[in-house]
Amino acid sequence: MREEDRWDQLEKWLALLELSTDRRSPLRERVKRLLNLLGIRSEKLLLGLSGGPDSVALLHILWALEEELNLELHAFHLNHMIRESAHRDAELSRELCRNLGVPFHYREANVPEIRKRIRGTLEEVARKVRYAIFKR
Repeated sequence: MREEDRWDQLEKWLALLELSTDRRSPLRERVKRLLNLLGIRSEKLLLGLSGGPDSVALLHILWALEEELNLELHAFHLNHMIRESAHRDAELSRELCRNLGVPFHYREANVPEIRKRIRGTLEEVARKVRYAIFKR
C-alpha cells in the first residue's frame, strides 16, 4: 500500500473516531443501550475486526464505552488469505488497535484451501472458519 493511501485510510478512521466517540452520537447510544439490555457490563469483549468501516466504527464505539461500562475490549482479525492485499487490512487493524491501546489478536486461515475439503461457497466457508475460531 502506498504511504499516501495509508494516511488517507487513517484519516478516515480518525473521522470515524470523532463521530463514534461523541457522547451525543445516536449510534453510540444505541450500542450502549444494546449492551445494557444484554447485561454486558464488566465483561471481556472480543470484537471481530475486519478493517472495514462497520467493524472500525464499532471498535471506536466500544473503545469509547470501555471505561464507562467497565469492559475489557480485545480485537481479533482473521486473514482469510483470499485476496493478495488482505495483509494490508491486518496491518491497518493492528495499527489502529495499537493507537487505541486495544489488545490485538491475529490469525490466518487459508480459506481457499479449506474450501477444497468443505462444501460451500467461499463466503460460507470463510464464515464457518471464523465461527470455529471464535468458539475456541
